[in-house]
Amino acid sequence: MDDFNPYAAPEAGLAPQHFATEEDEGRGVWRDGKTLVMAKAARLPSRCVRCNEPATFRLKRTLSWHTPLLYVLLISPLIYVIVALIFRQTAKVQIPLCERHRAKRSKAIATCWLVALAGFALCFAPAFNSDLMPLIGVGTLMILGALVGALFIAVVTPRKIDKTHAWLDKVSPLYLATLPKLPTGEDEDEDDVIKKGDRRSDEI
Repeated sequence: MDDFNPYAAPEAGLAPQHFATEEDEGRGVWRDGKTLVMAKAARLPSRCVRCNEPATFRLKRTLSWHTPLLYVLLISPLIYVIVALIFRQTAKVQIPLCERHRAKRSKAIATCWLVALAGFALCFAPAFNSDLMPLIGVGTLMILGALVGALFIAVVTPRKIDKTHAWLDKVSPLYLATLPKLPTGEDEDEDDVIKKGDRRSDEI
């Protein structure tokens, strides 16, 4: 046990720049409590990460993360953006989804776009009639609401990313319960994990 490294890539060695094949599916993927830990090159098991049903689609995403300490630089947004771009870590992942959760995600995205576009339209309404000035405030609130709503559409969110691995949150407990435990991590009882999953399987 002393020479075992739980964060090491699978036996065959998956280089970060290459995705695993279907034959390697599930290798280099673990659970650590409520978090999914994966080698960047690993291929997630073909079950929906939201409900653990068979997946019919893989959502390709490039996730970014940087240490939360950089948020202190938000007092100067320009400096924050520059430093965050320099020090961020990224991971290209293929997130498996079932048809139901894929459709729910698509509807949520469409709704956010419609609300944002309607908000823009209201902001320009006073250009045609000065009596409609109050609509600018309504339109602005709609745009902000759409932006906030878009933040909740993310299927998974990165807790941490380093050069070789990614730690992902918002994964269904049902999905996590099927993964091997990360040897050095603390974990919940598997029955408790599955019970919690019953209450979260309908989330986007």
